[in-house]
Amino acid sequence: MILTYGLYAFEKQILTKLAQPKEHRSILAFLRALRHREPLADEVLVTGLDRMLYQVFWLNGGEAEDKAKDALKVVEGIVKIFGSELYRHRADLARRASVVLFPLEYVEHSTYWKAGIRYRPTGEPLELFRLEWFFPRCEVTEIAGEPACYSMF
Repeated sequence: MILTYGLYAFEKQILTKLAQPKEHRSILAFLRALRHREPLADEVLVTGLDRMLYQVFWLNGGEAEDKAKDALKVVEGIVKIFGSELYRHRADLARRASVVLFPLEYVEHSTYWKAGIRYRPTGEPLELFRLEWFFPRCEVTEIAGEPACYSMF
């Protein structure tokens, strides 16, 4: 399957239907590479965003009902910082014509794009953030017949 250059977020089980990307980076290594203008492969798999944000949520008391709202505000702030980094480097990403893949445990499109994790072992989703906070623009597309969020930098 050939993907147009840009940013893609989708549920991670779709990865089994895709060819193995040429490069694999954590979210922090990817953002560091953008900031330092390091070379990137034309297809990059960026992992760990959802679990890292869940750790932030959990460390800020998000599992307690009375602190969940405050913990989600902290997560929102981090996502918006990461999104501004992507936005700041959009011209560089477009020039490289990179396909950047963000597999997440939970992605749902309703009135807005919901993203987060799934509790183990139940698989119950936990919405942590909106993809619109992370990607400059979100459009609905399909990857291997499954819905995905796409942003052309």
